[in-house]
Amino acid sequence: MKLAALVLLVAVGIAFNELGSEALTPHQVIQALMGGAPPYWNVVFALDSSDSISSSEWSCSKSSTRNILAIINNTPTPNSIAPGKHWIALVRFSTRARLIFPLGYHENYPANDAAIDDVPKEDQRLLDKIAMMWK
Repeated sequence: MKLAALVLLVAVGIAFNELGSEALTPHQVIQALMGGAPPYWNVVFALDSSDSISSSEWSCSKSSTRNILAIINNTPTPNSIAPGKHWIALVRFSTRARLIFPLGYHENYPANDAAIDDVPKEDQRLLDKIAMMWK
């Protein structure tokens, strides 16, 4: 999946470059998309957990998010998700949005990656509350 995310960035790089054969690096693509922004960003991922999303689509969404996270961690240099560098946040949404973790809550790539991997499609605490109301 990391390869697929990288291929997408390279394909976008070819389009931006308008040369058709010479691809831009992922860092150059991201700079072009961000309009020459500073090298570090605040990134908020939003995962759709609505009923229309199947379990396999949910897994694919999380996997894609984690792959993009890995690319961000290596842009512009390795270990770029750190205090004073890229900050990551995660929101899960369906009929309502829920902040899973705010910007900079996890200080490095491994902690952000694990937190994204661990996020459930549903909020089990909410399901437990609903179940208790029906007893």
